[in-house]
Amino acid sequence: MHELADASDMASIAFVQSGADVVVAEVVQPVGGRRGTLGLRLGDKVLLAPPIGSGLAAWYPQEQREEWYARGAEDLGVGVDDLRAAYEPALALVRERGYAMESMQQQEHSLASAVSELRGRGVGGHRSTVALREARKLLSADAVVGDIDPEGSYQPLSINAAAFDRDGEPAVVLCVADASRPMSGVRTAEIGELVRDAAARVTAAMHGRHP
Repeated sequence: MHELADASDMASIAFVQSGADVVVAEVVQPVGGRRGTLGLRLGDKVLLAPPIGSGLAAWYPQEQREEWYARGAEDLGVGVDDLRAAYEPALALVRERGYAMESMQQQEHSLASAVSELRGRGVGGHRSTVALREARKLLSADAVVGDIDPEGSYQPLSINAAAFDRDGEPAVVLCVADASRPMSGVRTAEIGELVRDAAARVTAAMHGRHP
């Protein structure tokens, strides 16, 4: 994770799944100084529902993926069939290239800013859990990036990849998060490959297997 943070100049975050949420298990900052983490802290939970969690959902069996779609449809106010039609090609691409990316249009409200704003209102107890669940409603359903245009410009919320256990099931999600500025499509893909390769190393260290 230290190598990943330093190479990307972004915060590196590890998540583990817990029911319908993912939990922040570790956060590592690059050697160059602190970077944004989408307002996340160790132990925070984030609801797994579109557009969050595509790097995991890509590897779900269909029944579990349908549950993911259903949670997203409720939050985003769209039909499950429409969400499925939009996401299935993107999830197939995630499986093919080995990593997922969620991004926002630059004119949209910053997710990290939304978290900070909600925390500022005195959100109690599980501040980030509540804030992230509210803030993710600001994201559109097309936040998951499919094909990356080398000549395009992206400001990723998260570039992430799953590491797998002995049964070939996702056990840990590694990501770099909260890019501070736009980057080229070429650089975005380079970082995606770094994240994918780091996740593959974690899979090997756990004696896991890629499905």
